[in-house]
Amino acid sequence: MKTIAELTAIRDKVRGNIEQRREGAAYLVAVGMGTCGITAGARDVMTALLAAAESNNVFAKITQTGCGGSCQLEPIVTVTDPTGNKTKYVNMTADKIKAVVETHIMGGKVVTEYTS
Repeated sequence: MKTIAELTAIRDKVRGNIEQRREGAAYLVAVGMGTCGITAGARDVMTALLAAAESNNVFAKITQTGCGGSCQLEPIVTVTDPTGNKTKYVNMTADKIKAVVETHIMGGKVVTEYTS
């Protein structure tokens, strides 16, 4: 069992990481984490997304969302660019999300073979 002080320190560290990702964030990336998304592998996609963003020093607001109603296409990742254009990536995997980070978020080019 963790003490209140340990839990507070963990919370503050996580909040700091979240705020750091939000500062100067040009892109918003939302991972569908409804039951259907999680069952289809969204947790692995989210973990890979966070790792790729950190290792490439990508400053994007990364968040999760619920089911969007297209369960057969899960995991779904929605990338909103600085101009507000949204791109939905479907049937995502950890490997595919790395390509999205490098090509779309870092390079500004949509990875069309992963879109619906």
